[in-house]
Amino acid sequence: MLGKKHSEETKMKMRQRQMGKNNSFYGKTHTKEHREKLSRLQKERARNWDEIGYNQRHRRMIRKIPKSNQCSICGDREHRLSLMNLNHEYNNSIKEWKWACQSCHEKHDLKKGIRRKYVNPNRNSLGQFIRGGGGKDVMV
Repeated sequence: MLGKKHSEETKMKMRQRQMGKNNSFYGKTHTKEHREKLSRLQKERARNWDEIGYNQRHRRMIRKIPKSNQCSICGDREHRLSLMNLNHEYNNSIKEWKWACQSCHEKHDLKKGIRRKYVNPNRNSLGQFIRGGGGKDVMV
């Protein structure tokens, strides 16, 4: 559920509903051919770090690094956290990745020159709407 968390009692009830004979796979096993196919697919997914793209690297590190409950830079606990690469080399070292709130993540990327600041052409420098702006979105 987006934005809501189940209570511990509800989680326990959900677990109980899927345990033992209530589980759809209870008493069944995979065939030898299917186990071999699953093994082969898993090996294909575990490709070399250099062969995978940006999103896959982030997903892999998200699985490796336990999620923090606060931003590693400002200590904020209110906002959603994302995984940030410190040196933008996107290597496999856990030491080079940190959990950060969106604000700190954007500031870090702007400072490193990775991300550009979005400017709304329909607003002035104070954030007020301009009459008849009608321009296109601009990246600065």
